[in-house]
Amino acid sequence: FTKRNFAHSDYVRSASAQSPGMLNFWVSLTPGKLVQHPLVLLLGRDGQSMVSNGNVEDVVSSMHVYIKNFNDSITVLRSRVAADPSSRWGFRPEMPFGEALLFFTDRTPHSAAWLEDGPEDAVRVSAEIRVLVTD
Repeated sequence: FTKRNFAHSDYVRSASAQSPGMLNFWVSLTPGKLVQHPLVLLLGRDGQSMVSNGNVEDVVSSMHVYIKNFNDSITVLRSRVAADPSSRWGFRPEMPFGEALLFFTDRTPHSAAWLEDGPEDAVRVSAEIRVLVTD
């Protein structure tokens, strides 16, 4: 985080804004640079989360799933939001090994994306950690 000019106070501010709640920590573990299937985030018009105004239901649909030993929830982006010309997607081009993104789990729709100008045979290795923030 220091290499990107983020201080400890920036992390504390992000975590405090989400307390209680969930933060996502996503890190590239691809050797060298990530050149295909980067993590893309849906951004608002001001570069912030599309659902920072609290209207999560307007942007995504969630449902609980239980299949054998898998007990979790699945959240999908509403197609009208993804297709909206004002929707902005952002990603870190050529993200180097070990670089990470920290974002709000419930307010930041995200996914891997295929880059048409990227190599077809490139691999992506990453880790996504969800952190429960409490008082």
